Amino acid sequence: MRSHFIKLKYSLIYQAHNIPNDMNNHKIAEVLNDLVQINTDRIAVYENALTKIEEVYKSLEPLFNRMIKESKEYVNALISEISKLDGRVVKSAPASGKIYRSWADVKATLTSGDERPTLNTCETLENATQLAYEDALDEEGLSAEIHSLISKQKGALLGAHGHIKQLLEIASY
Repeated sequence: MRSHFIKLKYSLIYQAHNIPNDMNNHKIAEVLNDLVQINTDRIAVYENALTKIEEVYKSLEPLFNRMIKESKEYVNALISEISKLDGRVVKSAPASGKIYRSWADVKATLTSGDERPTLNTCETLENATQLAYEDALDEEGLSAEIHSLISKQKGALLGAHGHIKQLLEIASY
């Protein structure tokens, strides 16, 4: 019990004075690795969608290419922050953090069936990505710099999400 109290006390001191500690860095690195994996998967989903686009959907190519490019930029920025924390970057192996697992559950249900990419699938994936970023922002112990990075990426992703929603509305007419 005393050991737990001492750990809690020092954790609060570290947070109050923005002093990094290994346990906090590990937790933050896990959150950032989840976001790296989400963006890496997002890239794969849209690259796969590009290979399956029918002539009718050719107008989606520039949008999907932009989303791929943006996710690659997000991955690089997240990796940079993980490196600053002396964390290990996990890009190819499946992530195990709770944020990624929630996102992957949604992705798996959508990408396992119909081979043809649909706007509904894209919209649902973008919605799940927004929720994952919200969960990341809710994590305790994020530095102001990391919080700002995640917030900016979330805002840009929200723009892509909005674009998909607009296309869905147009397509439903």
